[in-house]
Amino acid sequence: MTFQPTRREALSVGLGALLLPAVSSTRAAESAIWEFFEPRPREFSRIRRREAPTMAIVFGGKPVAVDASWDRLSDADRAAVLAIQPPSSPDAKVDEPPYPRIGLKPMLERLRVVRGPVGQPLRVHLEVDELGALSSLAVSGQVQKLFGHEMFALLRDAAFKPGVCSGKACTSVLSMDIVYLGEG
Repeated sequence: MTFQPTRREALSVGLGALLLPAVSSTRAAESAIWEFFEPRPREFSRIRRREAPTMAIVFGGKPVAVDASWDRLSDADRAAVLAIQPPSSPDAKVDEPPYPRIGLKPMLERLRVVRGPVGQPLRVHLEVDELGALSSLAVSGQVQKLFGHEMFALLRDAAFKPGVCSGKACTSVLSMDIVYLGEG
């Protein structure tokens, strides 16, 4: 399923939407649907003990350091991120993909409202412009009808390091898998 922001959303981002074709879903993911849920108010209470994370972001099944920016990732973590990125066009060779400016931790906090089949990854493709703003989003797998719109709204104001093409900032795609780990 691909998501194209409405004219209003595209204007708020500042660029038109360019979408990638969605990757075909696996058979196991076909039976379950990813969705957003409404958290109970007490789930965000400061008094409540911190529970185990309910979401993970992985790259090809390999977790990376959640609180490290691109510059602070280990070589193994960078290799995992690069391994699942879509191939770049011959015109604009992508040297580095876009990546969250301060790491994956803030994104994981936002994704606490997403639920899906436990342990089953959902591939998300985030197109980030040369200024580091999210310009479009595509997901593969079975999702609720408005899932793409809600995911785009959730991540719209996230700050990304833009991709680097031939030594300059460029519009490029970050592919990642989100995995629901179940209730803490």
